[in-house]
Formats: sequence, C-alpha cells, structure tokens
Amino acid sequence: MWNMSLTFHGGQVWSEIKDLVAGAGEIHAAIAFLGQDAPDRLPLKSGDVLVVNADKRAVASHATNPFSIEKFIQRGVAVYSSPMLHAKVIATDKHAIIGSANASQHSEDSSEAIVVTDNKTVIKQVQDFVLEEINESLEILGEELTELKKIFEESHPKYTVPGVTGAPSRKGLFPDPLKGFYLSFAEESDLTDEERDQIMLGARRETGYTSDMCQIGGPDDSFPLGSIVIFHDGATFQAPVLVDSHVREAKSGRRKTRYGQRLLRKSGERSRVASTIARHLRESNILMAELDLESGSFELADEVRDALMRVWFKDFNPNSSSANS
Repeated sequence: MWNMSLTFHGGQVWSEIKDLVAGAGEIHAAIAFLGQDAPDRLPLKSGDVLVVNADKRAVASHATNPFSIEKFIQRGVAVYSSPMLHAKVIATDKHAIIGSANASQHSEDSSEAIVVTDNKTVIKQVQDFVLEEINESLEILGEELTELKKIFEESHPKYTVPGVTGAPSRKGLFPDPLKGFYLSFAEESDLTDEERDQIMLGARRETGYTSDMCQIGGPDDSFPLGSIVIFHDGATFQAPVLVDSHVREAKSGRRKTRYGQRLLRKSGERSRVASTIARHLRESNILMAELDLESGSFELADEVRDALMRVWFKDFNPNSSSANS
C-alpha cells in the first residue's frame, strides 16, 4: 500500500521550496506576486508554466516585478497574468506545495508557511487549478511586458506590505549573495539634462546612500543588476557603486536613443588616486600592470576584487556578512 506524506513548514520556507522545484519535471505554478529575485528563488525552466498577478495595479505597487517576468520568459517559461490571483501553489511531477509565500526577498524576511504533499490526487488538483487560471488569463508577451516595465519604473509606492512589497532595510552596499564585480573606464557622458532625468526616474532615496547613474553604449554593454562597479579614468578610481537598475532608455528630440543605468553609492566614500590603488594591490602581490585598464569594462578575478574592495572596506570578506563592514 502506498503511503502518502504530508509535511508542514513554517517561518522561512523558500529553501525548502527551491529544493523541491530544482530538477523536478514539468512544473505548474501560480504565485501571485514576484520580487526582483524571483528567478533565483524559483528555478523554473523551459516548458514550465507560471501564473502571476501582473495587473497594472500590482505592478505599480511593486508587488509584481515585470523584470523578473522577463527573465522567466527568457528561460522559456510561459508566464500568464491573472488579475484576481492571490494563490501561492506549485505542482511538480512529485509534489504539491501549497502556502502563503510570494517569490520575493520580502517573503523571505516574513513569517510564511507551506504544506507539502506527494499525494497524487492533490498534485493533479493543483495542476488543474493552474490550468484553469491559465484559461482565464492572458499570456504576457512583448508589448505588454514593455508597458509593465514602464509602469514599474515610473511608480513610487508610498506604503509597503510585509511579505509583498517594500525593500528590506539596506544592511550595506553589497548584495547578499554577492554578484559580479567590474572595473570600468569612465567614459564622458553626452546626455542632456532631460535624458539624465529619464534614466534617473524612479531612483531610490536611502539614508546614507547617494543615487547616481552611468551612460552605456547600449543594452549589450549593460552591467548585471546588483553588481558592483569601480569606475576609473586611469588616474583616479571612484568608490565602488551598486548597479541599481536594468538598462534605461532616454529619448530627447531627434537625438538617437541613449542608454544608462542607475547606481547607488555609499555617501562619504571618496575616490582614490592610482598610486594608492597600486599600493593596495602590491600588498596582495598583484601588479597594477596586470589590470587591462584600457579594455573598457571587465569582470574582476576574485583576488583582484578582494584587494580593490579592501581599499574602501578594510574588512571585506566575500564569504561573510563583514563584506559590508
């Protein structure tokens, strides 16, 4: 006789969800709201289906992040929008997961609960629920996705709801987990004030941090969201900045479209001259000549990253929370 398992998980549930979804067969999911990190949190793949609440009001309130939807679509996931959806359910080929958790860091920081079962009847019921939602939903495609991204970038929610919207309080410049680190030659900007304002639209205002931006040649030249960049002109190295937006377009009159990204820098951190940078590198047995400073932008090797970060953050440790010291 087949024995059904039924387990309850409370508190921080996303590690359990991720373990159950990773490597599973075809997945049917209905998760009402998606945060910025949803694609990392929910490892869906080509052939899977996902229903979300991407109603314009949900996007304007930042409950659902359309840039996360875009990443799922790029993976080959079929994503649908149901404006009345509030469920959080997932069916894999082996388990059904039913609970309260949205796919976001905000959910990770909240008290959530899920029930997991391998009961085949329940798995089929969850699959049927997702398919019924799809029948009443619209698939999110190019033009609609573009409109949703614009709404998201231009909205400024006044209030936050734990587990749904609002960013957790910043604990430091570096994201957790750490992402890419880049060294980039600081090209001179030719943006007009109007174009700069377009790129800066929606910039975060956080105590202890200053919003800024960089101009880039186009989408292919962009830095990954959440990465850290040190800009330099060969003689001076600016303090590290966090890439705080995806690629932003700016249009002014008949000029060609310009592109840029918003940045976040820690207030009070000053630039360093090249001789200071060279001295810190030598302390780690790295020669300044080993850096190809004229190559534009490149990702830093771990040992160079650590040496450069310690110029500004002396206790930088990529393997612990002291990275933000």
